[in-house]
Amino acid sequence: MRNEAEVPGVFMVPHQVDSTETDMFSRMRLSAFFRLLQKVSVLHCEALGAGREVTLDRGILWVVTMHHGEFTRMPDYEEKVIIETWPGKTMYSLFPRYYRMTDMGGRELAKVSSIWTHVDMKTREVVPPAESGISIDQVVTGKEVPLPAVPVSIPTESTVIYKVPYSNIDLNQHMNNSCYYDLAENESRPSREGRAVKTIDAMYSGELHLDDDVRISAGHEGNRYYISGEKEKRMFAISMVYHQV
Repeated sequence: MRNEAEVPGVFMVPHQVDSTETDMFSRMRLSAFFRLLQKVSVLHCEALGAGREVTLDRGILWVVTMHHGEFTRMPDYEEKVIIETWPGKTMYSLFPRYYRMTDMGGRELAKVSSIWTHVDMKTREVVPPAESGISIDQVVTGKEVPLPAVPVSIPTESTVIYKVPYSNIDLNQHMNNSCYYDLAENESRPSREGRAVKTIDAMYSGELHLDDDVRISAGHEGNRYYISGEKEKRMFAISMVYHQV
């Protein structure tokens, strides 16, 4: 049983990890975790009156641009967890959002901060709140982690060309941010060995579309692994620090 008092303004969703979300070690994959955060974000925005009717149906898209995550552990197959989310203070056209994942006893498994923005569906330009009319009040819980920072690069050790497949494209007509974590873990030896991620910093600085050819570069220093993707410019970058064995 959870013994923490609920904080006003915090949106909570229970979830049980299923087999489609797990890796070969029966733990929740990072890509599945970040897809779950997207789902919970949508549900909360709908509850706040900032859902499809005032965004997608008006040609406005919610787009995540950065993540910072701190992980104690990932939940196991069939484990039940609680996802909490709440909005931070809007900064011009940037909408911070925070998350926590706990087990059913209230023990913290992960905490994440993110930066979201609005873009015009056709022009792909940022839509400021003054134009969209969308306003979301800040909630302060005292459990916020630092906002995301630009991932620090590491010299490249390997490079491959990745062609964006149909299965990576979402309703925003670009590669969904969760798919970058599958790319990152595919290129990361610790993930393949079953080691758990401790921290993540990610930045999505451009859109990747169907059949785009992307140069994927990867490298590591000690327990920190770095992966980035480039076309004409850097499109994304992810830094992952792993727990010690």
